[in-house]
Amino acid sequence: LDLCVHRVSISTMYRDQHSKRKSGGIQIPYPHASHRWCIMAVDLAGVLTGFSSSPFQSLRSVQLCAWLTVRSMFTSDTKFSLQSLPGDMALSHALDSSLFEQVWLPAEPMDVPEAGVTPVTKRVMGRVNPVTGSAHT
Repeated sequence: LDLCVHRVSISTMYRDQHSKRKSGGIQIPYPHASHRWCIMAVDLAGVLTGFSSSPFQSLRSVQLCAWLTVRSMFTSDTKFSLQSLPGDMALSHALDSSLFEQVWLPAEPMDVPEAGVTPVTKRVMGRVNPVTGSAHT
């Protein structure tokens, strides 16, 4: 197995519409320009398919070199949609698709278990009971 470290680079500067291996890394074009908040989901196992004989095992680090604001980063073996994000990952007004969008790179995986839709609970004070949505006292 090829167990080397892979550098994955995502940019709007790449002119090609398809991912490619170049300069010791994998380049993924991000052609989608938007002025809305975006959840960018990257299928790292899918990125390595066709570029390496080693399967995706772990994420060691992330380097962001762009003009952007990052709120949070998460890793998961489960596929989430805007409606199924857990409370810790949910964005304000996440169910309003006019304010937020979700983009999969290089493409949305079809062979990954998908999370069921759960109601988004907001924390007011202290911990939130996931069943009732009310704060513990």
